[in-house]
Amino acid sequence: MGLLGFIHCSSVFQDDDDDYGAPDFDDYYEPPPPAAPLSPKAAKSPKKVANSAPSVEVKAEVKKESNHPKLPTDLSGETFSAVFNTTTTAMERLLVEKAMMGPGWVDVTNYTEVTAKQSYCDYEFSVDMERMRNLNYNSAITQAAPPVRMLVLNVLTTLNDKKENEICMISMLYNPACNLSNPSTDQKDLHRLCMFTKPYGGTLPFDIKDQLNRRGLSDIVLTAGNEKALLSLFLAKVHKYEPDIIVGHDLSASISVLVSRMDKLKVANWSRTSRLKRTINVGKVAHNKAGQWELTAGRMLVDSRLSAMELVRSRSYDLSELVTQLLGVHRENIYANEVAAKFSSSQQLLNLIQWSWMDPWFSLRVIAQINALQLAVQITNIVGGVTSRTLMGGRAERNEYLLLHAFNKANYIAPNKYQPSFRKGKHEKEVKNEDGENADDNEADGKSKNKAQYSGGLVLEPKKGELLNFNILFGLILSVSNISGLYDTLILLLDFNSLYPSIIQEYNICFTTVAHTKDGDDLPDIPSSSLAEGILPCEIRGLVERRRQVKSLMKEAPESKKKQYDIRQMALKLTANSMYGCLGFQQSRFYAKPLAALITSKGREILMHTKDLVEKLGYSVVYGDTDSIMINTNSTDLKQAKKLGFEIKRQVNQCHRLLELELDGVFKRMLLLKKKKYAALTVNPDNELDTKKELKGLDIVRRDWSQLAKEAGNAVVDLILDPKLSRDELVAEIHESLQKLRARLDKGMDTKLFEISKVGLQLTRNPKDYHDLKSQPHAAVAMRLNETGKFSLRHGDIVEYIICEDGTTNSAMQRAYHRTELESNPELKIGIYL
Repeated sequence: MGLLGFIHCSSVFQDDDDDYGAPDFDDYYEPPPPAAPLSPKAAKSPKKVANSAPSVEVKAEVKKESNHPKLPTDLSGETFSAVFNTTTTAMERLLVEKAMMGPGWVDVTNYTEVTAKQSYCDYEFSVDMERMRNLNYNSAITQAAPPVRMLVLNVLTTLNDKKENEICMISMLYNPACNLSNPSTDQKDLHRLCMFTKPYGGTLPFDIKDQLNRRGLSDIVLTAGNEKALLSLFLAKVHKYEPDIIVGHDLSASISVLVSRMDKLKVANWSRTSRLKRTINVGKVAHNKAGQWELTAGRMLVDSRLSAMELVRSRSYDLSELVTQLLGVHRENIYANEVAAKFSSSQQLLNLIQWSWMDPWFSLRVIAQINALQLAVQITNIVGGVTSRTLMGGRAERNEYLLLHAFNKANYIAPNKYQPSFRKGKHEKEVKNEDGENADDNEADGKSKNKAQYSGGLVLEPKKGELLNFNILFGLILSVSNISGLYDTLILLLDFNSLYPSIIQEYNICFTTVAHTKDGDDLPDIPSSSLAEGILPCEIRGLVERRRQVKSLMKEAPESKKKQYDIRQMALKLTANSMYGCLGFQQSRFYAKPLAALITSKGREILMHTKDLVEKLGYSVVYGDTDSIMINTNSTDLKQAKKLGFEIKRQVNQCHRLLELELDGVFKRMLLLKKKKYAALTVNPDNELDTKKELKGLDIVRRDWSQLAKEAGNAVVDLILDPKLSRDELVAEIHESLQKLRARLDKGMDTKLFEISKVGLQLTRNPKDYHDLKSQPHAAVAMRLNETGKFSLRHGDIVEYIICEDGTTNSAMQRAYHRTELESNPELKIGIYL
């Protein structure tokens, strides 16, 4: 499916066989099962296997028609030991074997037009794909991508007596000529459309049609007799607009409710949500990411919520929070249980219609603000995948395509896709997610699954400096015994550039250079220096060099080009930095626990070597974490401190070929509490008067702490980092600050300041699926809110709550309430904070 020129068309690839490889097959093969006939001739192939001993080679290639069942991944026989490529899809073969590197121009030959179309596209062609001769990815064409059709969607629901969501309004913004590289948010370019029906148990205002006519809205605001008619009208409009891109906030929720209502009401032609004609019952389509892709096949989904979760650091990812944070404007919030009341009069309904057009516009503006669409296109061009899949998130899949292309070029057979039945795992030290980060999930019933477990980066024990003799509230400083110290002398922060990607290159760590089993526990040896560069270090080096080139072009580029280059370098950075993560993520196709463990092991070794070198020079390393160290210069002379930093950098870097230690910062004053927790006053190395506060790991920077705690903690930190204050003055100032805070609390404060936003423990499943609500306050609050009809909180949402005094003796975790509950129930108090 795609755009060729300026018409919408689809291509049906015929005779796309599955290729299988078998080692030690020679010119013989066993007769296959009748259900999976293979080609009678086995062609010799020189392909090698990457995740086994280097001596293993594929001796034969056989073909099986793709309309037959797949072969088992563990198949073996008397004349062959294994079969590879059993999980390869037709799309994967097409992209990899034709070297299709993301969105681009494709030359198609020897095609025939199809009359009995399988799609809703304007034109459909059939192409004989034997040996893929009739298709060519033409990278020589530099013509920009054609304009695309964009539809921005907003779905409003009300609750019926069964507590089910019923759709009462669907609003759209439509751009028939959207520029992929710069999507317009100008309302003049967006055609509005709103469709609505009476809410459950209600009626429409008697004069609504007259009011629409008077305001000239009758052509863009349409009414439907009931919900089923509304959904049919929606499908008809989607078919008319034929969007290439659908934009919205929390699109998976919108699509889920659309599909569930179509299924419930038996709406015909449900498959018009995609470009692929389907006759099966919509209820049989899975309600997961794969199902969502199936429901919208041929279209790209751009979800402002999903994109922001990857690209933006925020307390919450609901639309109101993102609009405030990114756009600097206020969004009016209308709860689901308030929608029905808006149908009571024409004026209120007209106001609701106008409001319903604002949300899709806000969603589009968020997408444009963070360059989500352009980044997705660039990343897809880099990795050679499919843009619609990139937009759904999941770095593991992006890395998969990058490595699949690289493996194919190097004549290696890639590992089979992750199989759900593959679930090993001893309880070891560290759990990784698909980004290679620690996956610390404290939920009692939400333990991490299918994630590699091995020792991660080294964290050096902080050295204690001069202790402060006071306590600070809100977890900033818990007690004197927990304080590692306050440093008044200059502290150097030195950091290794991209440590793990650099280690991969420095030591040539790769599937093709290190013999391993993907879930093995033994730490492999470093590859011999005589081995050729492996695929993984080669790909990372290419990404780093390309980013360096793009950043160089940015310096001389005109303003019109700078944004494009910036998006390009960001896409390269995101891709390069996520490569290590695929090694330690068990559901990744390229999961290789021994390689990930080897990389982190070398990282720990390098950090210890750097620490020893610094101490031999006579200086103290006060702290270190994974890829960085902090050095006490015992001086307040900035010039001397910089000189020392450059000398340490020189001595460390001469020990390595590619690893680079850089002077990342100078701290004029630092409070070092414990591992991963410090506050510092950074100073510009070129201007001692230019200082800035930096916080790491303190409770006041955690997104799951209340705004009040942050404000109080920040005030205390500012005092601690003030170089003008003596120790005695500092203690007095802190006490005065706390007394002022108590006075504000006594007078009464906005309850929103007390809200705790559980980012670290956002809903990992739907609220009703939690088993122990007593120990999961965010889930308990979400369950109660959903029951009111005002909210529709679900998996992935962030829940805000306040710990209250409610007249019970329950634990604090059982006394969590939402702000709206506090405002409506006078029995709830916040005296606990006093």
